[in-house]
Amino acid sequence: MRLPRLGRSSSGIGTVSNQPWWALEYGSFALVVAGLLYFGVVFRPSAPVKAGADSVVNARDRFFGVAAVGADVWYAGVAGKIVHSADGGKTWAWQPTPTQANLQDIAFWNAARGVAVGNGGEVLLTGDGGKQWRRAAIPVPKLANKLLRVKTFGEGLAWAVGESAGVYRTANWGQTWERVHKGEDLRWFGVAVTGPSSALVVGEFGRISRTGDDGRTWIAVESPVKASLVAIDFKDARVGTAVGLDGAIVATTDAGATWAALPRATDRHLFDVLWAGDQWLAVGNFVQLTSTDGHDWKLRANPGERSYWLTEIVRAVGADASFFAAGEAPLSIQRAGLRPLYAQAGG
Repeated sequence: MRLPRLGRSSSGIGTVSNQPWWALEYGSFALVVAGLLYFGVVFRPSAPVKAGADSVVNARDRFFGVAAVGADVWYAGVAGKIVHSADGGKTWAWQPTPTQANLQDIAFWNAARGVAVGNGGEVLLTGDGGKQWRRAAIPVPKLANKLLRVKTFGEGLAWAVGESAGVYRTANWGQTWERVHKGEDLRWFGVAVTGPSSALVVGEFGRISRTGDDGRTWIAVESPVKASLVAIDFKDARVGTAVGLDGAIVATTDAGATWAALPRATDRHLFDVLWAGDQWLAVGNFVQLTSTDGHDWKLRANPGERSYWLTEIVRAVGADASFFAAGEAPLSIQRAGLRPLYAQAGG
């Protein structure tokens, strides 16, 4: 049975609508997190401060997207808020944006050029590391136009996905976007860019589709699961993993032509997956999983450690943390465990 879809405003300050997209889309899970996501006043000081010293990054923030380039880290989330750290999360600065829309994801080509996407088809671009953000036009429909994920690739290429089966591609650093997938009543939740002309998307009802010609044609791939798939990543040109609701994990070894369902290590929802160079990681609804081979997945937990719901995870290069995660709290993930960045001592 198709689950009901609940609406959400583009800004939603101080309302239950400050939940991420998945908290409002899928049945009783929305009730689980509804009490967690009250959002207060968004403070916007302009000078860099130590994390926890005031409200640039605080416990009330809900950041749905995270990006990292070396020691530079950006978070994007509720009410158009973007924050930046140039020292691996020790100090933070608020970056003004021209929107109050909830931003669902953020990605960077390099330390200067980046893109953020969100509700209402919002697309923001920067060419100076986020000191200035400006809007960019994208051909989304008037309704059901939320953008949920964006991935950058190479020099100026990016793909974004979202509602109404929206798949959008740019080859000029986000200056112009082209819709490259026909519209239908479907959400694409995740995208993996596997080459200059090739990409795969995953979405509702276990749907998987792939292209090898810049999105001009698409091949619908048979999926081994019916649960919605939310995120996808590739280890190399052939080996990839996708994760989704109810702990669904599927894998491919032939560039996405065929997929196999893997034994589930949890029945909790999974919202992102990442190949980290020596292991796979997946995060979601109060759960973290790891795998060295992509087939045998295990719970990652430290005794006594608090759990968080997490929406995205990225590698940290040139920073103290091993990974940065977005969601209920902005986190650094280290061997010793999770550490909220708003409570981290400054350097």
